[in-house]
Amino acid sequence: PTNSPTELPTDVPNELPTDVPTELPTVSPTIQEGSTSYIQFDDRLRISFNVNVTYYAYVNAVINCFDFPYTTVYDTSVYESTYFQSSFYESLDDTPLSDFEIYFLPTSEYIGYGYGEYALNQISFWPSSYDEPSTESLDSGILPINISTGFSKVCFANNCQGLEGECPHPFNQFIGYIDLFGLSIYESVYDWSVITSSVETTWRDICTSSSGQYVYAVALFGYIYSSEDYSYTFSLSYESVQQWRAIATTSEGDYAVAAVYDGNVYSYIRGYEWYIVIEISNKWTDVSISGSLTDGFIIYL
Repeated sequence: PTNSPTELPTDVPNELPTDVPTELPTVSPTIQEGSTSYIQFDDRLRISFNVNVTYYAYVNAVINCFDFPYTTVYDTSVYESTYFQSSFYESLDDTPLSDFEIYFLPTSEYIGYGYGEYALNQISFWPSSYDEPSTESLDSGILPINISTGFSKVCFANNCQGLEGECPHPFNQFIGYIDLFGLSIYESVYDWSVITSSVETTWRDICTSSSGQYVYAVALFGYIYSSEDYSYTFSLSYESVQQWRAIATTSEGDYAVAAVYDGNVYSYIRGYEWYIVIEISNKWTDVSISGSLTDGFIIYL
C-alpha cells in the first residue's frame, strides 16, 4: 500500500541481542480451519492459526477474534526486549501477505498495515517479502516488536482492497504461525506453582506426553485426573475409586494405561472412556508404554 509506514517505531531496538536464536523450529501443529492453537516454549509463545478473513478496503475490520486460553499473557526475563518471527501463506493467490493483520486485544496493538477507523497501536509490520501474494509459506525472520503483555484475545483482519476490485475473491484463508519471543502464558516458565490446590488426595503417579501438553495423574483410593493444557488446569478423567498405583502415556498423549494395585489394568484413548484392558487381579506396581497409538505400542507391567 502506498501510504503504509516505511520505518519501524523509534522505541523498538534496531539490533537483536546476541542471545536471540538463529535457528527456529519448522514444525507447527496442524489445526482445523477457523481456529487457533498455541504452544508454550521456554523462550517464546507460538500462536498457530487457520483463518478465513473477508476483504475490507481501508478499514481495520476485526471480525475473526479468538479468546486466548488464559486470562493474561505474562512477560518473561528471557530477553531484554520482545521479538517475533512468523511464517504463513494464503490459500488463494491474490492477496499481498502484508495486507494480513494480527491484532492483540484489549491491549489494542497489531502487526501489519492499518488504515482508517481504528485507533490502534501499530507495533510492527511485515518485511518487504510479504508485499506479494504467496501460496507457499514465507518466513519473516526474527524482527523486533514492542508488544505489551496482558492481551487475552487474538484477532485477524485483511486489508486487501476487495471493494475496489483489486482482489477477485471476497475472502482468503491464511494458515501459519507467529512466535512471540520473550512472552509466556505463565507468570514464569521456570517457577513451580500449585495447580491442584482444590484437590486433597494422595497422589501415586503422574506422566506427560513428550510436549508436556497432555498430563495424567492417579491418586491412591482416588480417581484419574488429566490435563490438556500443559497442567494449567486438571479435570476428572475417570471417576472410579481404586488403589491406583501407576500410569503411563504415549509420546503424543493420545493413549494411556493405568494399573491398580491388587486389581486390573485400564486403558484410555483420548476422546473415549476408560476400559479394562487386562482383567487379571494382580499387585501391579508400575507401568510403561513404548511406541505410539498410530504405529503400534507395547505395554510393560
